[in-house]
Amino acid sequence: MKKLLIVSYLSLVAVFAFLAGCASDGGDALSEQIAAVDEALAEADYEQAQEILDDVLRHGTRGISEENLGRLSVQLMRLSEHSDNEENVAAAATCFREAYRLSADSLRSFSSTLTPEEQAHFYLVKRIVAGIDNPVDLTSEEFLYEDSVAVPPHVYAISEEDFFMRPKGPKRR
Repeated sequence: MKKLLIVSYLSLVAVFAFLAGCASDGGDALSEQIAAVDEALAEADYEQAQEILDDVLRHGTRGISEENLGRLSVQLMRLSEHSDNEENVAAAATCFREAYRLSADSLRSFSSTLTPEEQAHFYLVKRIVAGIDNPVDLTSEEFLYEDSVAVPPHVYAISEEDFFMRPKGPKRR
């Protein structure tokens, strides 16, 4: 009985060690795929980059680190500039959301390692996700006059006399 318990315990430890080894191999393979996408984008081989990213995303985003999810979202946004595939923007938003869910602090520190071009893509996907997750009413008065020259009536609510600089009260002689 005691030997059976020890054998079961050792087999359980072996299974966990095997699973941990598989998980780290998956992370290394993903890092290689991400590097291959970077190379393909640098060489303007957008079809190859799309194929690699499609393969990565086919397996889902579960188990991917927040840094790799951030990298994937930037790559997808870069790729969306060169294709009419709107699914890349949607996938970038999904990767960004998952990375933010895992660790907002890690995602923030990841953004500081990006080049200026990559930061532009990072902040674009961040704004897209924020706009989807926290929509605003663009028809409210707050936004109606934001970019226009006209001044909303409630901002400078002055009387007609003040507007034409007419004196108030009795006229002086």
